[in-house]
Amino acid sequence: MKIKKHKYGIGARLTFGNIEKMAMRRLGKQEDKKLGIVEVTLIVLMLVFVNVRPIPDTVPYSEELNILAFVVLGIISAVITLRRKAPRRRWINASWAMGMLATFISAVPWVFYAIDEFTALEARNISLCSLFLWLLFVGCLLRLRYIRARSRATIAQMRLREKRRRRAEYM
Repeated sequence: MKIKKHKYGIGARLTFGNIEKMAMRRLGKQEDKKLGIVEVTLIVLMLVFVNVRPIPDTVPYSEELNILAFVVLGIISAVITLRRKAPRRRWINASWAMGMLATFISAVPWVFYAIDEFTALEARNISLCSLFLWLLFVGCLLRLRYIRARSRATIAQMRLREKRRRRAEYM
């Protein structure tokens, strides 16, 4: 007995399997099992955060340099993640990520200070390192505001052109 393969029937997976795989690949939704650059930087980021110290303690200001390495790795992974997105979505995500990271870096040292893990001086120094992130957050918000204004102006310009074209067509 022969099974008839319909477009949406039981045999649809068999018939359209290769096309679906090609479309998913073209749309960037392929499931590869390899670790990318973003995953590697996030793993290193978590290792730095969990006190695997890449900078030895003999270096002066090693605590601040470790936090700076944490912040730089976070920014690199965010840039790699966001570089292929649309501008508005990219800056929305970037400003959200910078705001959350700045809040995290500002607040967590004081939580560790409360449980006697850090001294007040260490907590203050680590919180001061977040000032750079707050500046980046403000920069991301300003860039997002600029992109929104530019898109509003472009839409208004397109509507004006369409209105002029209709008026010229009417006359």
